[in-house]
Amino acid sequence: MPRLVDAGYAIVPCGGSLSYSAGTLPASGAWVAVDLRGLSRVLEVNPLDRTVRVEAGATWAALDAELAPRALRCPFWGPASGLQATLGGTIANDGIFFGSAAFGAARHGVRGLTVRLADGSRLETGVHLGRGGTGQSLALALGPDFGALFVGSCGAFGIIVEVTLPLLERPSQVLGAGFGCADASVATAALAALARDRVTSEAIAVAPRGADGPWSLSLAVESVCADEARARLARASAACLGVGAGPSGDGVLGAFRASPFMPPTMLRDAAGRRWVPVHGLLPHSRALRGVEAVDRVMRQQASRVAESGISHSLTLALVGAGAVQSAGSSPSADPVRYRAASDR
Repeated sequence: MPRLVDAGYAIVPCGGSLSYSAGTLPASGAWVAVDLRGLSRVLEVNPLDRTVRVEAGATWAALDAELAPRALRCPFWGPASGLQATLGGTIANDGIFFGSAAFGAARHGVRGLTVRLADGSRLETGVHLGRGGTGQSLALALGPDFGALFVGSCGAFGIIVEVTLPLLERPSQVLGAGFGCADASVATAALAALARDRVTSEAIAVAPRGADGPWSLSLAVESVCADEARARLARASAACLGVGAGPSGDGVLGAFRASPFMPPTMLRDAAGRRWVPVHGLLPHSRALRGVEAVDRVMRQQASRVAESGISHSLTLALVGAGAVQSAGSSPSADPVRYRAASDR
């Protein structure tokens, strides 16, 4: 890597290569992609310390399959694209989804990282420090931890090659519920109420036709005990009902959890149009204003949107106690351009 950098090449880490956000496509200049998928070993599962150390090119689906027979799981256990998305790519982009309502984004589960810098040197952070020749991680990070520099940096400061994550007893009970929300104010209030209760594993709210129309909200709860799962579902349902949401079946997340890591068919619809999510992370106090601002822009640009053959929807996902992630997703009417980009 040092010689490539000295010669003016950009070093681009490449994980699952989904590229729906163009994350592995440099804007210009000479560049070299480093494919991490060969680094896919689970190096150490430590049930006593409740940690797992794994190479960054492993997919979330592969890690979960390794942990399932041991009745263990990571608290945050990957994005919906975890069949192809790698641990390193998800952490470098600070991804969310499975477990995010209860445990936050990818950054909140990182205990230690091993990173290769541009000059080829090896940097260890968090519990990876001080291992020496033992290969065993520390119990806790000691002193300043520079790992946060590499989480969410999209590989700008170095390439993640190894990560240690926490483990918990694998929940055996998963229940889901769905709710209808009259508008964005009810949907955002329901997500904030769920965040305060901290009993939900995942929660998403979707507005298919603009922010001022009806929204649907789906949530999932989990536990190792059936009675506790039912109690959590009752508390989560009460939180939604308390702000004006109405019950609407079981929602989609309970069924989704039964087969969580699906092929990435959501990246392109039946007509071949590309799905382009545009994300933002907002505190609950600004979630409604954020939704209204996006909707206002889309209405102001309605003629250009229609001429371009673009349709859009709004989605909010609960991330821990303090935030929601918004996704304004727009299927583009240019399937040829999408295929060319996705093939790279």
